[in-house]
Amino acid sequence: MHYSTAIASELRPSTNNLPAAHKRASHGAFLPVTNQLPHDPRRLPINMDLGWRIAHSDNIVTHHCGHLQLDHTPETARLLTEASGSFGGTVLPKHIAYTQSGGLLLLDKANALLKKFDPCTKAFVTVPCTGGTGTGIRQFNQAQALSICGDNLLIADTGNRRLMVYSVLGFLVRGTWLPPDNATEQVWQPVAVTVSADRKVLVADPANGCIHLFNFAGCWLRCISGVGAVQAIAVDRHNKLYIHAGEGVPVRIYDLAKQQWFKELTDPTDLSWVQQAFCSSPIETSIETSIETSIETSIETSIETSIETDSHNNINLGDICQRYHGDQTNSKPLWFNANGQKIKTPSPVLKQYRQQGVLYTDAIDSHLYRCQWDRIILTANVPSGTRVKVATFTAQSPLTDKQIRHLDERQWITQQTLFPGDQYDWDALIRSAPGRLLWLKIQMISDGTSTPTVYGMELQFPRLSLRRHLPAVFGHEQQAADFTDRFLAIFDRGFRQIENHIDTMAARLDPLSAPAEAGKSDFLSWLASWIGLTLDRQLPLNIRRNLVKHAGKLFQCRGTLVGLRGMLELYLNFSQRIGEIDPSTPGATSSTNYKSCVSCQTPFLSSPAPHWQVPQMQVPQIIVEHYKLRRWLFVGAGRLGDQARLWGKKIINRTQLSGPQIDGNAQAGVTQLNTRQDPLRDPFHHYAHKFSVFLPAWVGRLAPYKKSIERIINAEKPAHTQHNIIYVEPRFRVGIQSMIGFDSVIGCYPQGLYLNQKALNQAALKQTALNEAALGKATVLSEPEQSDSSLRIGSKSTIGSTMRMK
Repeated sequence: MHYSTAIASELRPSTNNLPAAHKRASHGAFLPVTNQLPHDPRRLPINMDLGWRIAHSDNIVTHHCGHLQLDHTPETARLLTEASGSFGGTVLPKHIAYTQSGGLLLLDKANALLKKFDPCTKAFVTVPCTGGTGTGIRQFNQAQALSICGDNLLIADTGNRRLMVYSVLGFLVRGTWLPPDNATEQVWQPVAVTVSADRKVLVADPANGCIHLFNFAGCWLRCISGVGAVQAIAVDRHNKLYIHAGEGVPVRIYDLAKQQWFKELTDPTDLSWVQQAFCSSPIETSIETSIETSIETSIETSIETSIETDSHNNINLGDICQRYHGDQTNSKPLWFNANGQKIKTPSPVLKQYRQQGVLYTDAIDSHLYRCQWDRIILTANVPSGTRVKVATFTAQSPLTDKQIRHLDERQWITQQTLFPGDQYDWDALIRSAPGRLLWLKIQMISDGTSTPTVYGMELQFPRLSLRRHLPAVFGHEQQAADFTDRFLAIFDRGFRQIENHIDTMAARLDPLSAPAEAGKSDFLSWLASWIGLTLDRQLPLNIRRNLVKHAGKLFQCRGTLVGLRGMLELYLNFSQRIGEIDPSTPGATSSTNYKSCVSCQTPFLSSPAPHWQVPQMQVPQIIVEHYKLRRWLFVGAGRLGDQARLWGKKIINRTQLSGPQIDGNAQAGVTQLNTRQDPLRDPFHHYAHKFSVFLPAWVGRLAPYKKSIERIINAEKPAHTQHNIIYVEPRFRVGIQSMIGFDSVIGCYPQGLYLNQKALNQAALKQTALNEAALGKATVLSEPEQSDSSLRIGSKSTIGSTMRMK
């Protein structure tokens, strides 16, 4: 070998260890690897979460959860100090609350009633056994506000000076929360209640000029003093507390995490900053996916803002009814007043929005030399009488904001218009010349009665046209190349949409991420049809997703005790209420672990239980097979003891006629002639092929749950069996409801029925208490709270609930 050739072979980089793609891209052994064009353009989202990049704006504000809209006219602007406590429509009024399962509760302050919205009948219905003016645990006296904390319903009962706690499911009374006697100088007066991000309950007390903090269990923690005559409170997503203390007083902001005052809002019309702090944008970073799921995401993340309110406490629930019924047409207004009664649509104020507005963005840097910007995508809603114009300008070097605003109109290129009807999915090619920096100019035009809304934008760059696969002659001349790119962009968009659907197909096939929007892209119901499961849309979304995810594992156990129990636990959502059960947990039983069937494992979620739940709590045994109830003596094996049972006539209670040495029990008009099995085996036939299902009482009170449970039991039970559904109340009655773990609930000691000593000194309160005291289930007659509960000899001796042996 020649010396120079040997040296060259040593200096030549080896390509044996390079990837195949690098070998193909190298033109010779000594040439560097060429840069490959990306498969798709880059995407740059612009929205409230990532920043609107606003440099200058005239009459366009960030409104309603960060969306861009025209500003209100001065005479129709909402105020932060509205009496409803909605802080200018930022949150729901303080007498309305939205539950996690999708229910809407309303406190009818005028009639002292608690109401729940029924989207099927499109009306508010009164919650049974609640409401009415009085001092009972289910009555209210000048109640002002309510809120939801987990599955607890909190009601500020101002007149009775207490915070009532109910269960959202079934509205069972869970207790009364009060601050300690030494916590306040005056008798406290709860007028508003809200929940912080760390699950602390905050109660406004204007009588003492403070805000009380309770934990999730109802224990008083501390109070924030010096807030004045507070009327309404709210907590934003940054865990900052907003305090409204009446007309003419600035809204004050308190940082709960740092326990210090944060800011004062002196301008009651400055809503944009407050709305951004409370709301989160429903727009995802990927616009294509958010087009299909924006409505669903907005329901899950900021459902309160989808309810339109006005300054007179009226609410519009038309959007909720539209989503419930799966109507694809535009929603019709459905207005209710503060008492939950239907009213006519309030007459809109003419010219309530500005008629023109313009917005300029900051310079958007592509970090590419002479970048050819490709496309702008807008997610927007353009109602009738409005339109939106979009223009672009590019440059290679930075310009000041003043220079951008004073550009000649002819220098703004693209100039595309969104007309009414172009909703949610609008895009246009960017016609500006290549340049590293891009500026956007957005104009909104309205007739004053409505406003267009921009939810988010996305920029795509650089332009990767299909022209790169054509001969170079198609791009030799600039105008011809521009025409070819615009013509091929029609196919570019179609191809990329198909590719995007293929790339995101995995998300559509996962029950936890599949779109579930009614009528348009309900992939969740489609996935359920694969395994023969019919979803009830009245169930909450998280339960439906959990059903589709785990129902397939239980199908091979269908018709068995394990399969029926697992399906019921999915419907009752025990995985979220109790937490995952660890088989190694002390006290866990084999029935809890489902060891009888390997493939029928417990359908609970794999995520750990929240810190506020008890991790070792077991799922109740909700199914009892009747054959397990017969524990009798058998000849040759029977032993007298606690397991021995003797049976006689009363098991079946057959009718017998009177005869010699026989006392018959036949009665005219009472005795029925029914054909049954032979009498010798009656005790066995009575318990065979039967089982009982014990469910919480709230299931029977909610019609959607009750129908779904009955349908699932009929579908999952063995065909030859009979079932009986028993709804368990919070009772413990010997002989009626006393089986621990099945039909009995051990709860807090019930509130005693007595007259407080302070009430005895006031004739009016004494008369009220006597008139409204009622005896019934779970009623306890007891001494006043301050009396000694020990057993005493004399007229005060009490044998029963207050007896103690010392």
